[in-house]
Amino acid sequence: MTDIGNDDPYWGDEQKERDEQAAEARLAKLQGIPQKRYQDVAPKPWQGGLIHGPSGVGKTREAVARARSLPRVIFYEATEFIEDARLIELDRADELQQKRHDWASAKEYLVLDDLGARRPTAFAEDAILRLVNHRWKEGLETLVTSNLAPAQIAEIWGERIASRIFGFGSVLTMAGPDRRIEP
Repeated sequence: MTDIGNDDPYWGDEQKERDEQAAEARLAKLQGIPQKRYQDVAPKPWQGGLIHGPSGVGKTREAVARARSLPRVIFYEATEFIEDARLIELDRADELQQKRHDWASAKEYLVLDDLGARRPTAFAEDAILRLVNHRWKEGLETLVTSNLAPAQIAEIWGERIASRIFGFGSVLTMAGPDRRIEP
């Protein structure tokens, strides 16, 4: 009986392919770009700043299109970022949460999706301020989506956060019917 091990060329190619697929899946999870719902979205040129408008008008779709034009971008829902920051502070975060949180501060491109989905707590304000302030100081490209108008972001999240978000680039206002309700 022949022992088939790692030196078998067929097994090695198959294993290499599995390893590459696992690495791609891990990177996709770390990057956080929504895949299933937005698989038909074509890339658009990157532009940081703010995309805002009512629910269902395509803000996240627009952000995904911009993110797809880049090889390395982190796509983070604001509520997830805040929750991961809380778990890190409590020393309860897993490796994936810690790595994504670190990447949000360090990687060149970040999409912070759905800021303002909930009213901020003092902790949430502090976590978002630390993130946007760091990214602003380091000159890192950032795109924020929100249901809140610019004045509401300033009122609810504070002038310091709003000022930095507006400084990341252009402000795009999206309007129209809720595509989730009216196709």
